[in-house]
Amino acid sequence: MAIKQLCVCVSAAVHTILHDLLPASTYFRFNPYTSEQFVLDEVRANKWEQMRQDTEMYCRKNAQQLSQAVALLQQPKPLHRRIADHLQLKLDSIG
Repeated sequence: MAIKQLCVCVSAAVHTILHDLLPASTYFRFNPYTSEQFVLDEVRANKWEQMRQDTEMYCRKNAQQLSQAVALLQQPKPLHRRIADHLQLKLDSIG
């Protein structure tokens, strides 16, 4: 239990730092609320349905933020960024 609480605290601290330091509309944190805690290997159909409903509600409530993130991700990279990415890919492949 102490590890989970530590992770939540660290996650919240990282969120605060990134939110404060990065320019507006460049950092998005999607942290959906669920009606209950689910295990990662859940197989019961009713639990999957509840997760789906929780996800749909979260998306409805955060539609504007989701749309902003999608629009930002769909913007083409500037030429200098594409060149830097290409060079980094080449360096990674040889070394």
